[in-house]
Amino acid sequence: MGWRIFAAAVNGDAHATVYLTPEGRVCLRAQEGRELLCEVFVPRIEDVALEAAFSELPQPLYEALLDALARRSASG
Repeated sequence: MGWRIFAAAVNGDAHATVYLTPEGRVCLRAQEGRELLCEVFVPRIEDVALEAAFSELPQPLYEALLDALARRSASG
């Protein structure tokens, strides 16, 4: 089985996606246009928001990502 999308956020030309990997890790990947803003791997979903804050994502994209994570977590 390949990578699965857990949550995604878009703000203008920027987007961030949280993936679950087959190895059990979590990947946060964010881009603005063709520019890669960050690609980090963490052991748990709970660590994604902290890594996103440290990665200095543009504030609107960061807020959209937090909203997407909250919606996904609330839906089970």
